[in-house]
Amino acid sequence: MSTEIFHLTTGQTQTIAALEALAYERLESRGLGGLDIPGAYLEAAKSLISAKKTLILTGFPVRGAELGETDGPPGALAVGKALELLGQQVAYATDTHSSTLLEMGRTHLGMSAEVHPFVPDSKAAELIRLYTDFEPDLIFAIERPGKAADGHCHSMRGEILSDLTPSLDLFFELAACDQKPTLAIGDGGNEIGMGRLYEKIIKQVPKGDVIAAVTAADVLMPASVSNWGAYVLIGALSLLSGKNLLIPPETASELLHTMVDMGAVDGATKLRQTTVDGYSYEENQSVIMAVHGMIGIYF
Repeated sequence: MSTEIFHLTTGQTQTIAALEALAYERLESRGLGGLDIPGAYLEAAKSLISAKKTLILTGFPVRGAELGETDGPPGALAVGKALELLGQQVAYATDTHSSTLLEMGRTHLGMSAEVHPFVPDSKAAELIRLYTDFEPDLIFAIERPGKAADGHCHSMRGEILSDLTPSLDLFFELAACDQKPTLAIGDGGNEIGMGRLYEKIIKQVPKGDVIAAVTAADVLMPASVSNWGAYVLIGALSLLSGKNLLIPPETASELLHTMVDMGAVDGATKLRQTTVDGYSYEENQSVIMAVHGMIGIYF
């Protein structure tokens, strides 16, 4: 892939700062107040635009629900679509609770990316096989449960989820051994990559001493809602590439409604409805519309 990286004007740099502020403005609602990392989204976008193959980890199972939650897969699909528009190869690693959501989404978006589901007792060799066969040069996790200090993945409620889903932290470990960059978006402290803020999370996030993920990303992008972080990241990627890469708001709406129809739930309420992390459908749509408004003047 040969992608030209455009020089950012002062206005574009200010727009990316405004986009980051949008991702960070409600961090306190999840106990992450004050844990924003200025410049992280631009740094991540620069890494992504230089990649050729990206492996995306996503999907968060919810105990008692048929399928996974509404946060994560929509954002992961939007990022994957943006990367394919830039000529990249993309693959997804997830669990069986979210694999059907991703399969539907990639078909809806006309993507060629393959979805690789893993079960709770998947062996390390199976993950290594995907890593070796696909040969990613970058690993990106968004709203994907990460191992805590006890070796288990946990929900924000402190529930152990290891019987529902495998840990995919190994992909970050493999990338670190090969000196390949790792990026992550998370909104609760229990996701892969959030180990970068481990000490702060165990002190200020509810049940943080139990749920805090230990695996750190090279570049961590905290977000009020992980899907929102994905849209902000694509906004930065669009300004760097000189091409609007963000899916239309109506497409985001279609993805969310279809996922809920399939059985996806809001991770905060465990209800099968078109909300994400307790935020209404309208609030979620307003974020992707705001990102389009911020970057639209450049295209």
